[in-house]
Amino acid sequence: MTRTSTMVSRWFGFDPTARGSAEKLPRSRQRLGLKVESLESRQMLSTTPIQFNVPTEVLGFGVYAAFTAQLTADYVDKGGHTIPNGTYVYYDNTLADYAAATSSSSYSFQVTASGQQAHLPNTDVTGGEIDIGVGSAPVISYTSDGFSTPTPSTSPTQIYGLVEYAYTSGGLDLDLSEVDQVGFPFTITTDPDAPSPAEDGVGLNLTRSEFFSRYLPYITSQGAVAAPFEQLYTEGIPYRLMAPQDSLASQELPTLNPPGLQFGGGLTAKTTYYYWVTGTSAFGETAPSNWQQVVTAPKSVNGHNVSRRTVLLNWTEVEGATGYNIYRSESSDSTTARLVGTSATTNFTDAGNAPGTQGLPTNSYSFNPLASYFNADLDAFFLHYQTNEFVLNRDGYTFSGHAHANYLYEGHEYTVLKLTTPGIPNQDFLIFKPYFQENTDIPGAPPAPSWMVDASDSPGEMVFGASGSFADGKEQFPSNPTLAGIQKDLENNINAAFNRGIATNFAIAPDDWAASTSQFYQPGTRSNWYAAFLHTDITTNPTTGVSINGLAYGFAYDDNGGASTNFQGNFNLVNINLMPWGSSPLPPAQAESIVILNQPVNGRVGSHEDVYFKVLGSNGQPYQGGVFVVGNLEGAEQGTYTALTDATTGIGNIKWTNSTPGTSHLQLALETGGVTVESNNFVVSESTPTGRWPKCYSSRGTSSRSQLIDMVMSRLGH
Repeated sequence: MTRTSTMVSRWFGFDPTARGSAEKLPRSRQRLGLKVESLESRQMLSTTPIQFNVPTEVLGFGVYAAFTAQLTADYVDKGGHTIPNGTYVYYDNTLADYAAATSSSSYSFQVTASGQQAHLPNTDVTGGEIDIGVGSAPVISYTSDGFSTPTPSTSPTQIYGLVEYAYTSGGLDLDLSEVDQVGFPFTITTDPDAPSPAEDGVGLNLTRSEFFSRYLPYITSQGAVAAPFEQLYTEGIPYRLMAPQDSLASQELPTLNPPGLQFGGGLTAKTTYYYWVTGTSAFGETAPSNWQQVVTAPKSVNGHNVSRRTVLLNWTEVEGATGYNIYRSESSDSTTARLVGTSATTNFTDAGNAPGTQGLPTNSYSFNPLASYFNADLDAFFLHYQTNEFVLNRDGYTFSGHAHANYLYEGHEYTVLKLTTPGIPNQDFLIFKPYFQENTDIPGAPPAPSWMVDASDSPGEMVFGASGSFADGKEQFPSNPTLAGIQKDLENNINAAFNRGIATNFAIAPDDWAASTSQFYQPGTRSNWYAAFLHTDITTNPTTGVSINGLAYGFAYDDNGGASTNFQGNFNLVNINLMPWGSSPLPPAQAESIVILNQPVNGRVGSHEDVYFKVLGSNGQPYQGGVFVVGNLEGAEQGTYTALTDATTGIGNIKWTNSTPGTSHLQLALETGGVTVESNNFVVSESTPTGRWPKCYSSRGTSSRSQLIDMVMSRLGH
């Protein structure tokens, strides 16, 4: 599966409006880095042992762990040094203590034996995360804004699991996180037992192979309404079971390669054309690829009439696409592009096809059925509450109100649920129906409010991932944390109701949503069936269930109503128990070497390089699954490039245009570090080369020689 090389990381920090200190933060609000209120210094007086219990077969794959958090009080470490309140810290396994994070710190350590312990200091922290990697260490980075920890987008070929934690006056607060994905099953047990309902432990209590084998039969048993969730399995294996919002967020687009030219056809000579490609499915299209530029030849070359041209296009495959649309324009302005053809393969020949009337889509809203999965329920919900009063008691207030179909805001008309409470006079709380110009193709949709984060997330992604309209408390009330927290809690309840399939069960009053557990995930409803699967109870149904007592954290607000794995207390021992692997696919071999397949060549300023390389695993075979490789040009040329290797062949390539005369070389390294290789030196001279034949311009203005032109002209005897 081809994925973008753009890094999109999970950021976490302190949220003063959070109801629970370890509450899962929606992705749109995880980059916080807020100042933490100063408390008195605390010397480490005690620790909580966190013990890793790992089956021998899994231990042999390589198991790694990292603890990261933010202090909410000054902390005096074992050496007597004070680490200030608000500092981001990590557990240093060598010191068996917290240490202040730096960009060069090594946050992970290897678990080398079952029963190995990390002695977590009992000092006040928030936003903590325990990252567990199998097969490779979890990729963690740090800036002054906080830690960046694994996500399916940033670590597509890593197998990992997450536990959120905090430490407050109430003790250690723990919560498994299955919000984004499940890489492998594990459980948490404690001594003494955690408070009810976690007294039996929490987590997924079955082998990895059995966990994966139970997913598709469960989805199939729910009928057609759950069918779109089958893709979460096929997209994630062998690394994970994907969550729906992450499947939508990682939707790849075609990558259009530099086009070629041939004689003949109907394209006009001496003309610049621009091309885009989209993937298509039974539901719609993806957003467009990058554009590529091509300049056709003059009317004659050495006396040969070449007044007409044909453009040859090819692009990368898009998973889930059954076809592709090709668009053309004589301008780089995408709004001027028009459909000129379709293809069932990843190539197309434009012989001068007359453009149609269809323009480029602006987003991938219609390509994946999960993007519009909740649309019918969203329509029904906002329509119902236009004529029926919505009433919800939260935070000591009674909120009530109606939906308004033409609510004027920032000069545009929106559909909003407007709620008020007598306890906070003259204050409206607005929940926007998540249809905007940026995220749907619904005619007449207004632009998103100017402050909205993640406005381009589709309506389905906003519901599944608690983003956009369901995560805008801080955006609506940026200077009032109290009102922001209230807005968050209102959206929390509504978002959870949609995920659980009860938002349009109007027989249940909003006040009763959280308590109506028997109505969650009813057959035939549009629900988050990924979360529903995680909540199947292995305690009462050992042959079909997956989680202890049906507790799971399957979406961002799954803590609403006590259905999540969250618990808190003072413990003598916390066990993290990894489950046996079973017959599940093994982790891919570690990437251990990079081989340069073609060396950069000497050239002139303006010449182009395209260096191919292959990443090999520990067995000397191509590293499968894809890995990010960073190329650094050193010497006269300077620059940094990132490429994702092919998931099957292990091959990747890096391109650049030479701009500086002198001697240079290319260094290639895994983005995760540890493996490097350097090319031969190459020399770039001063003068700009002059092409023998007309050039094909590509890559948003970067030129490259068309081999097809040279081939055809050579056949003509030139």
